[in-house]
Amino acid sequence: MKYILVTILGFIVFSCKQNTKPEGLSAEENEICGGWSMCAYLSGETVIQSNVCKGIFFNTDGSGSISLQNDGSPVKQLFNWKLNKNLLTLTYYGLDINKALPDSDYIFLQNQEDNSQNMNIHSTDGFSAFYLSRSSK
Repeated sequence: MKYILVTILGFIVFSCKQNTKPEGLSAEENEICGGWSMCAYLSGETVIQSNVCKGIFFNTDGSGSISLQNDGSPVKQLFNWKLNKNLLTLTYYGLDINKALPDSDYIFLQNQEDNSQNMNIHSTDGFSAFYLSRSSK
């Protein structure tokens, strides 16, 4: 009798584990994670090429940071990010006045070239776009 109960209990426990949704990041979220360089962006109809690229980091826990220079001193802006299909949402910690990427929803596009990955994020209003790149993994 104990053998039958243990067998049934084991079957129930293992079958429940198989039906649970796996935790972790989606394939799209995994692709965005890591470090990127932002050297160009579009504001209205003007493309601006930076002399010093900003470092942007997307962490697997949904946080991120942007490293930039302000009057020669290093500055980090912290944000949270969420990717839902092709919509990237950024929300900053605190009240930074001059944000490298404003709080907003962005249309997320990514492509692969020979030795680099490129990510373009366009504001949903179409006024601005940010061009990020990194070496292929």
